Amino acid sequence: MCNVHAQNKNEYEHRISRAEFPESALETLNKLPENLKKQRFLKELDNSKSSFETKFKHAGKWYSIEFSEQGILEDVEIYTKFKNLSKTVKKSIKTSLDRDYKRHKIFKVQLQFLKDKGATYLLNNQLKNKDLKPDSYEVVAALKDSEGWNLYELTYANNGELLLKRLIERTSYEHILY
Repeated sequence: MCNVHAQNKNEYEHRISRAEFPESALETLNKLPENLKKQRFLKELDNSKSSFETKFKHAGKWYSIEFSEQGILEDVEIYTKFKNLSKTVKKSIKTSLDRDYKRHKIFKVQLQFLKDKGATYLLNNQLKNKDLKPDSYEVVAALKDSEGWNLYELTYANNGELLLKRLIERTSYEHILY
């Protein structure tokens, strides 16, 4: 069993113009295909950290690319459905949730590619590599324990082992529930 660091997540993001995005991040984004759909630029505040993010749709998938305030690539996330994860990862996550909580409901799953590994490769290959294994999985789920229901962001390693658990402050993901 691993030690999981728990903290609260109070994330707020607001839309900004492309001109407000860091120049070095835009240089990275200029390498992407031109046929991106529904692209938007955001500034994100999460507890004490600030970052920039772009979200878009490409080839039927939703992507999120996050950069530091200095425009340095932090991660690439691809939205997916829980049922699309490998059998091994699904079983590991489900076993963990069933063991630790009375009930659970998964709302959102993202494949996470971190800056030092998959994210750079994914961007350099213009988001085309379908066989690239994510560095981790980010899951937003409602979990019921003896105290009631709470919303959490859970980060799992690519083998399904729980790495991080963060209680989501209600203001940051209310749009998922309603």
